[in-house]
Amino acid sequence: MNKQVLITGGSGFLGRNVGIKFHKENYDVIMIGHGNSIQSHDIKFINCNVNLKSLIKLNIIPDLMIHCAGSGSVGDSFNNPYYDYQKNVNTLIDVLEYIRIYSPKTKLIFPSSAAVYGVVKKVPIKEDTPFLPVSPYGYNKMIGEHICKYYSEYGIEIAIIRFFSLYGVGLKKQLLFDVCKKISNNNLIFYGTGYEVRDFLHISDASQLIFQIAQHHNRGPFFIINGGTGIGTSVNEIVRSLIHLFGKKDQVQYSGERKIGDPDRYIADITKCLSLGWKPKINIQDGLKEYAEWFRESTFL
Repeated sequence: MNKQVLITGGSGFLGRNVGIKFHKENYDVIMIGHGNSIQSHDIKFINCNVNLKSLIKLNIIPDLMIHCAGSGSVGDSFNNPYYDYQKNVNTLIDVLEYIRIYSPKTKLIFPSSAAVYGVVKKVPIKEDTPFLPVSPYGYNKMIGEHICKYYSEYGIEIAIIRFFSLYGVGLKKQLLFDVCKKISNNNLIFYGTGYEVRDFLHISDASQLIFQIAQHHNRGPFFIINGGTGIGTSVNEIVRSLIHLFGKKDQVQYSGERKIGDPDRYIADITKCLSLGWKPKINIQDGLKEYAEWFRESTFL
């Protein structure tokens, strides 16, 4: 009998890809959220809110839950911190409470964010680096992690993955999407200095990491791990690579204006990831080529 996984936020970038991954690995996949984008009759998608009432009504007792629902934008969290709290904290509390009362043997994987670290003094960033979030989004992810720790005291097995910069085909926001749009519009003026550094992890590697953690039975009842490559890539490298892939002239300008809540350097220490037998397979140049091809073939232009 196949194991069953329930994925919240199933129509989102991460949730959708994780669902496809687990389906390929012969899990029975159930996804909940809004706006089904899964083209598979073998994956069950239920349109509903992610809250305690809905979960009780569904009455599903899965082997594993992956809580991908939530807001995923630092910028939007400044504009609407209340909404960000509702999406990132309240939904998580309801998932944990459902597991505590109705499905205590269900394991939970919670994709958190490197935003909990905020401004750091040194890279690569280890999991024991103190929290210093600089955005409502980062604060709310931090709160979510504290709540997970609290609920683990009830015997719930919980793994937290602090993902760095996820990217890949289908992501219609954040740096790569914004850069591609600007290149297409011949607008090569960008925020910041170009020297900002991020650790870009391809969505297929992120999905594989989640699957690997789901299979790892000796990690203990409460487990925190970074999700990255351990390699930093500057914004300028990303921009210039995409300009080259689009066959445009390199006439980049940077405004020097800093985005609020946007630290200078994020690179993950992935020692824990590697200890699980996982390692990233997609290098950034191959990932950018794939993304640029998808963007050109889509209807954004």
